[in-house]
Amino acid sequence: MVDGELASFLAWRAVADDEFEILQLETIPVFRRQGLARKLLQTFILQNRGNVFLEVRESNVAARQLYQSAGFTEIARRREYYSSPCEDAIVLRFRSC
Repeated sequence: MVDGELASFLAWRAVADDEFEILQLETIPVFRRQGLARKLLQTFILQNRGNVFLEVRESNVAARQLYQSAGFTEIARRREYYSSPCEDAIVLRFRSC
């Protein structure tokens, strides 16, 4: 929240005791480039030890750079995972001890 307005959010689910999936990480356009998504991601990683997985559009360079800088690595590709437009998903994993 920024000045009482939703600025960024992270949706996730637990898959197993030590395995999590980030379903969506979003920042409202007017609040982008302020580090809000990075802070949410870092907080989530610190609070949830184990493996964290997510999919990101191949063309979403900004998101892929954010995840890579946070320590996520590419582990797979899902062909034609997204529609409108049709696009591959890059599967990423973060592993913490």
